[in-house]
Parts: sequence; structure tokens; C-alpha cells
Amino acid sequence: MGTNTLELPEGIAGSPAQDRIGAGDALQSPVSPSVVDVSNFADPEQLERELRLLFPKCWLPACPIADVAEPGDYTVWEQLDESVVIARTDEGELAAFYNVCQHRGAKLANGTGHCATGSFKCPWHGLSYDLRGVVDHIPLRESFAPEQVEGLRAPAVRVHEWAGFVWLALSDEAPSFDDYLGAAKSEVDSYDFSRLETGYFRSWKIGANWKMVVDAFNEFWHVPFAHKDSLHGGLLWRDAALRVMKPHTSSMLPIRGRYEKALERNDFRKGVVNHTSIFPGTVYNCLPNNMHVTTAWPVAPRESVLVAWGLNLRPEDGGDEKWKERTDGEWDHFCRVIDEDVAILTDLGRLSRSRGYTRNIYNSAEGRITTFHEAVAEMTGAAAPRLVG
Repeated sequence: MGTNTLELPEGIAGSPAQDRIGAGDALQSPVSPSVVDVSNFADPEQLERELRLLFPKCWLPACPIADVAEPGDYTVWEQLDESVVIARTDEGELAAFYNVCQHRGAKLANGTGHCATGSFKCPWHGLSYDLRGVVDHIPLRESFAPEQVEGLRAPAVRVHEWAGFVWLALSDEAPSFDDYLGAAKSEVDSYDFSRLETGYFRSWKIGANWKMVVDAFNEFWHVPFAHKDSLHGGLLWRDAALRVMKPHTSSMLPIRGRYEKALERNDFRKGVVNHTSIFPGTVYNCLPNNMHVTTAWPVAPRESVLVAWGLNLRPEDGGDEKWKERTDGEWDHFCRVIDEDVAILTDLGRLSRSRGYTRNIYNSAEGRITTFHEAVAEMTGAAAPRLVG
């Protein structure tokens, strides 16, 4: 193995230079090797605990801000057996509320669009809800007991705008957004989102537990093997500098041929991939000229969905056909890389019933994964990773 160590300039927002360890010794994280039992991935009761005890205490990405940019714009977020309406009010503020009529539980809205009337009407009995989820009209109102309809509204959901996306917290148990992000916030805030536009979206259905998907995106050891054809050695995976900001993690990964030139131009971020994981399942994959944001969602113990958006840095002159051709190609390449991961994960999900698969062993280069499972265990009561070595 080589003895290269990624040298990150001091004083740069989000720089993990103080945490780096020589990658030539395969010690890319201050976390020890660990063991996790496979039951953490396959147990239906564990998934129920995650849905009940973990996700409501987290901030979760719902959609790009561009989806609800103008007053009257709305979108419906549906994951985790929940449905939430997100809308831009006439005052320009964001509001979010559960997409459930308080009369008899009918769904109020679908998809993404513009609410020209400023209200959502229940398709079943005609109750009307404003852009904040407050009932503003009830047919046959006089037939209800006054206490049934006084101040009636769909329960509000906490909402926040950050880093190009709308984020939701499904309960009051989640801390404030800034407290939840902690030190991980600066890792992403150092990028200028004012010139990034959301141009691409894709989702993948994966026949594996959602935590297996998170594991796959929290280490780079697999790059020269799973992506030997698609990435062509362009990422210096041995030189990744990892940072733990529990429950979140990040890594800086130098790009072959670009990193040294970027340092010469005093433009550090033009030479690295900043890969920041926001617990529980979101990754901001920040490249020099574009960004990919992915989130893994559970569907069943052995089924998940991965959603991904592509954000591009549009040239100040607005771009041209060559710019569009290049960004299309970059997105297609990213999807090809994900397809390679999905193929492996699907086989992994099938094997999760095998008698030959009883546990995962994580080395020190996979320390971000250990940190992730420690956080899951702390929030759900699952068996914590057993540290070894």
C-alpha cells in the first residue's frame, strides 16, 4: 500500500485536516473495527422501532426548494407511511401539514403543482384547507358539534429550508434544525447554493434493507472493485480524510489530477469530492461543478427506495448546448455508478436470509458505517456494533 496522506489546508470551512490519519496504514477514521449482527438488517421488529423511535426524531429531506419556489406552489412528500403537504404561502413562507382530512381521513392533495385557489378541497366531502392546513370551509358545518370543528386543521409538520432542499421533522422530539446538523452543517454550507439548480431526479427500488444502502454510501473501499469500469481510478480512495460528527459523518476524497492543481490555484474544493452524510440516510455528494443528493428510505425489512437529485452549477452566462450535453453526461454517469451499487445490494438483500450470512465485519476504513450503526442502536435499542481490535 502507498503512504499518501491527503493534505487539507487549514482554516477552510468544514476542513477535516485535524482529523486525518495516514491512509497508507488503512486507518482512515478514528473508529475501531466492529461487528454488526445481520438481524439488525432483517428483523421486522427492528424496522418498526426505527419507524417509531428513529425517524420522528430526525430532520428529513423532502424536496428541492425549487419545487415550492413561488406562493401557491405545493408538493406532496410520501415516505415512511406518511403523506405531508408542503406549500408556499401567500406571504412567501413555507408551511407543511399532514395530508389527511380531519373529517374522515381522506387524502387532500397529490403530486406537485400550483394551488391557484389557495386551498385544498377534500375530494370526499368538500372540506377546504388553506395553504397552512387550516380548515376554512366545512359543508353542513351546522350539523357538527361546535367543539368538533372549532379551530380544525390538519396537524402541522415542522419545516425548514437549507442547502437547496426542504426538510421536515415529523415530531417535536427532533431538536432544532441547527442543533440537529451540528458540525455537519458547515461541511455543506461552504458551498454556494445560489448558483446551483436542480436539473435531474431518479429513484431506484432496491431489494435490500435501507441500512444496507446507507452502508454502501458511507465508504469508498468498494470503489476500485464495484466501479472499476465506471470510475477508472479517478478517485484516490486510499487518501480519503474522514471526519466523525456523530451521528453525521463526512469525508474529503481527492480527485486524481485535479487536487494538486486546485491547491496551486488556492481553490481547494475544485480538487476534491466532499461526501457528507446527514443521519439517517442522506448524502450530499459535492463535486467541483455539480452535486448529487441521495436519500435511502425504508419500505419493508428487505426493501428500500433510493432517491437522487442532480444539482448543477450553471455558468453565469446561462450555459449553452455544450453545457447541457456535459451535465446530461455527468448525470448519466452518476446513474451508471448507482446502478452498479444497486445490482450488488439486490443480491445482498437476497442473501440476508442465508445461513451463511450472520454478521458484517467493518474495518477501520469503514468507520463511518460503525458510527451510523452506533447512532441507530442508541435511538432504537438495537444491539450496538461490537468494537474489536
